[in-house]
Amino acid sequence: MPQQVPDREVAVRLGAHPVGINVKYIKELVNHAATADAIAAIRQEMGTKQVILSVERLDYVKGPLEKIYAFQEFLEEYPEFHEKVVLINICTPPAQGMKIYEKIQQELEQAIGKINGKYSTVRWTPIRFFFRSFSFEEVTRYYSVADIAWITPLRDGLNLVAKEYVAVQGMKENPTGVLVLSEFAGASVELGYAVRTNPYDRKSLKEGLLQALVMEQPERQMRMRRLYDSVHHYDIDFWGNGFMRELENIDADADWAEKITENAVKSEQLLSDDLHQ
Repeated sequence: MPQQVPDREVAVRLGAHPVGINVKYIKELVNHAATADAIAAIRQEMGTKQVILSVERLDYVKGPLEKIYAFQEFLEEYPEFHEKVVLINICTPPAQGMKIYEKIQQELEQAIGKINGKYSTVRWTPIRFFFRSFSFEEVTRYYSVADIAWITPLRDGLNLVAKEYVAVQGMKENPTGVLVLSEFAGASVELGYAVRTNPYDRKSLKEGLLQALVMEQPERQMRMRRLYDSVHHYDIDFWGNGFMRELENIDADADWAEKITENAVKSEQLLSDDLHQ
């Protein structure tokens, strides 16, 4: 991509700097005694079921309905997973007064209600739906418990949820979490060992989920360790330092900027001369 854009008066620099996350802070949070107790309580509640986690804000671009419809078809096509999996769907409400999202909220709640109404048993509710804001500490607990993170936006500039999940899972001694990630999330370029899925294709969504559910432990560990290596290396410090280096390079390129300015001044002078002839 171009790194410098000449302008008549200023020198513009461009750079691609994918945001990193604070891995050190997440590690401290997960290792806190209160967090460990909360994680154990959630895990006990889930029992032996594989936990599929979805974390997103209520937004059409996050593809919440596409995911739920795919999960409905998954339960229809693979009855052997009944009572063996649970989808925890954490959906952050939009800002107060945003009426544009009311329709999708209604459709989402109706779809989830239909699935739970059809498949729930005394011992099992297929989807646990949380429509409220969670603190980061709360979300971290679910990152730790989740066997699979199902992150499937229709389009996303980056998606830090995917990186946060990897940070929590990857620091375990024997990491076995699986990241299923939309190929249209910017983070998919960095997180190459995720199971990639196409959220516009319901078959792809189901196949990605199935691949994660039946994946053997050695492959789970290999993928998560590779993902964690990337997230740990390209963390928030790497991101911040990259910005600082770019600022230093701008100073080093002062001569280039001065030439741009000189040319702009000359152009203004020529224009002025032409107008006054």
